[in-house]
Amino acid sequence: MYTAFYGLREKPFALSPDPRYLFLAEAHREALAHLLYGIDEGEGFIAITGEVGTGKTTLCRTLLQRLGHATEVAFLFNPTLSSLELMQAVNAEFGLPLAGRSLRDLHAQLNEFLLARKREGRRVLLIIDEAQNLAPETLEQVRLLSNLETETQKLLQIVLIGQPELEAKLASPDLRQLRQRISVHWRLDPLSPGETRDYVLHRLRIAAGAEREIFSQAALRELHRRARGVPRVVNVLCDRALLAGYADRAREIGARLVKQADREVNPAPPSAGRATRARWRPWAAALLVLVAGAAVGVAWQQLGPGVDLPFARPAAAPPDASAPSVSSAPEPAPSAIATPVPLPAESEPAERPEALPPPDLGAWLDAQPGGSFEAALAGLGADEPRAHVFGSDGSNLVVLRVLNRPAVLAMAAPDGSVRHVVLRELAGDRARFAPGEGDGEGYEAGLDELGAHWTGALRVVWRDFEALTGRVALGASGPKVAWLQGALTRLGLYAGPTTGRFDATTQAAVVAFQRTRHLTPDGVLGPVTKMALYDALGGYPVAHLTPEPRG
Repeated sequence: MYTAFYGLREKPFALSPDPRYLFLAEAHREALAHLLYGIDEGEGFIAITGEVGTGKTTLCRTLLQRLGHATEVAFLFNPTLSSLELMQAVNAEFGLPLAGRSLRDLHAQLNEFLLARKREGRRVLLIIDEAQNLAPETLEQVRLLSNLETETQKLLQIVLIGQPELEAKLASPDLRQLRQRISVHWRLDPLSPGETRDYVLHRLRIAAGAEREIFSQAALRELHRRARGVPRVVNVLCDRALLAGYADRAREIGARLVKQADREVNPAPPSAGRATRARWRPWAAALLVLVAGAAVGVAWQQLGPGVDLPFARPAAAPPDASAPSVSSAPEPAPSAIATPVPLPAESEPAERPEALPPPDLGAWLDAQPGGSFEAALAGLGADEPRAHVFGSDGSNLVVLRVLNRPAVLAMAAPDGSVRHVVLRELAGDRARFAPGEGDGEGYEAGLDELGAHWTGALRVVWRDFEALTGRVALGASGPKVAWLQGALTRLGLYAGPTTGRFDATTQAAVVAFQRTRHLTPDGVLGPVTKMALYDALGGYPVAHLTPEPRG
């Protein structure tokens, strides 16, 4: 929407990671240096911690690019696992069979795999993201993995990445053995004021293809103050400020627009009295409409036909003709738009307020149980065979549309708590929700309401129909690579022979497919690419978030 107005080729502050926008601040460069040093020196455990949104995922992606093909990597995104589930997930990432394996068998199987890689001169790395969610007993299982070693060298190096809560967990006396084995530990700090300014200018330069100073110096200072140097929050505020500036036709974004963006993104919680009044206001409005309608009817009868009664029509919002591009985040509304209050059907008596739907999404969320991601995921079939859970804590509407699966979203209720609900459908500009747990009535909301309450955290259940376990990347070989080559051939993206070897030609075909589906073109067959591939091939029983177009 605002890109052409500001001379940009694309949206510069999308939340989806894009290697082109990589910005390494001093803290990121030092953390990367520590990571590479620890891996090169064969250290067993490395820990990186940082607040939400400080760039830990960006750091991981940069690390993977620097490691090269001599390192085989397993990446765990969903560490809320038991000890057995952890071992199953690790072995699955390395493509090892799991059927009928006990914990002891899985351990022995992994040891044989690591010894084979050692003989081949390859390094094996396990990265566990969101490691603060690991239970103490699972962390102890992680420690036992570090016992897989030869007389002179660790067979498996482990990188723990998590929020500051991980530090507190590791400080527990019960985990002192694990803590003592962490030889490299680095904490990512937020950006400094100067780095925040450089970060914003860097992203604008990439999006415009040239230097583009759109934010005033006062706006940049206000950005840092309100975002506290957290890159993800900087992105959200910049995107919303640019949208507000476009609505105001302001060529320069000043501090006022940044403050306005912050108020829209982080509205002040209402007091108890205001919250009560706000909940009753839609009902009062509905009653007023009914009374007004009755009064108009009386006037019509008294005045008779032929008398024109003026009815003010609300101005129609201008249609948004823009569509999200490869790296676009969803376009938020330029201003808050009141949701029309639904009235009872004519056949229903007006004195039955219980027949009305909830007045707003916030009130509906308040009525939902607290619960957890795990409890809500059960209704999406998380326990079914070959079911996997994909999670992200910094998502947006574009990610939802790309995944195109019903998702459990973490939503902020008006009282400040988090409710986990199921997003069943995205149809046009409407989102349809279902309770995360148990029975209950659903709710339909506009995308502006969705954006106002969604924390950005989501979980999606998907099924690996062809058992393509692990991340399939350059250098891999075997039946799953042969299947991949056949699938890409069917899609017209691969013209080579079915060799079963993931070579450069296969990687180029994967990249081409990822670009057609608006995915990060990293050439790796990971969870999201697998989901998109099953969708593109068709013939798989998949529940989609966006309804299929009819005939």
